[in-house]
Amino acid sequence: MKVMVVIAFIGVLFFSAISNAATFIYFNSEEGDYIGQGIEQTLTSDDGTFTANVLSNGVTFDFFGTTFWYLSFAAPDGETLKPGAYENASRYPFQSPTQPGLDISGDGRGCNELSGRFDILEISYTSEGEIDRFAADFEQHCEFFEPALFGSIRYNATAGFPLKVNIKANDSRTPISIKVGQIVKISATIDSGDDEGVLAEHWLGMTGTYGTQWFNGKKWNLNPKQPKMWFYGPISNKNYTFNWKPTAQGIYMFQFIVDKQINKKPNTQFVDHVVITVLPN
Repeated sequence: MKVMVVIAFIGVLFFSAISNAATFIYFNSEEGDYIGQGIEQTLTSDDGTFTANVLSNGVTFDFFGTTFWYLSFAAPDGETLKPGAYENASRYPFQSPTQPGLDISGDGRGCNELSGRFDILEISYTSEGEIDRFAADFEQHCEFFEPALFGSIRYNATAGFPLKVNIKANDSRTPISIKVGQIVKISATIDSGDDEGVLAEHWLGMTGTYGTQWFNGKKWNLNPKQPKMWFYGPISNKNYTFNWKPTAQGIYMFQFIVDKQINKKPNTQFVDHVVITVLPN
């Protein structure tokens, strides 16, 4: 995945409350992803109808509203879908017997081939064998291309509420304009969801007139090939605030990343950004 080039959005998810449960589909599509068209969107029961269908080794979901979507998750042949990570997934139902199956398609768009992975966070059945509760997060690469479709599905879910990050400039999410030398307040917020206490890498990056820089907790480092981590520690509901004073005009983008993949590289599944245009005095 390209660092600081792919702009991924994680926004506020809107939950449909059903007996303290949630039902929604969330798409976080990177630019160049064919299925999601580079758009972030959340679909709830207010937008359409959700239907769950049980497979011998998995489950499919249909959503029909102003848009229509199909989501399929399957364990390898002979296995039962259960909570856990499913790596090296291929297109359902054409995956090999030893592979998990995945397919996210809709609005007339589908993949001929795909690669991806998914995490089952919750799954339970009624006494009649129908899906009672379900929660999963997924990553899909259509035609094996680099741009990904990240997302989540919750169906009457009571678990698996995803981590959310948010960054603002002068309390605004929209692009703002300031002048050289004018101080701007940057605030980065974490809503930990079910990931409270999970160890993660925290990154703060900026790209603009001087190239790509990373904040290491004390200063900004100008070396895009060797990104510096902000800090490593447990995920918690926190708000980090600092002031930034630009010295040159240009367009700057700040990204705040909370990364559960511990590999000293910024992976952009949980990320938000804000754009600041700096004008001359």
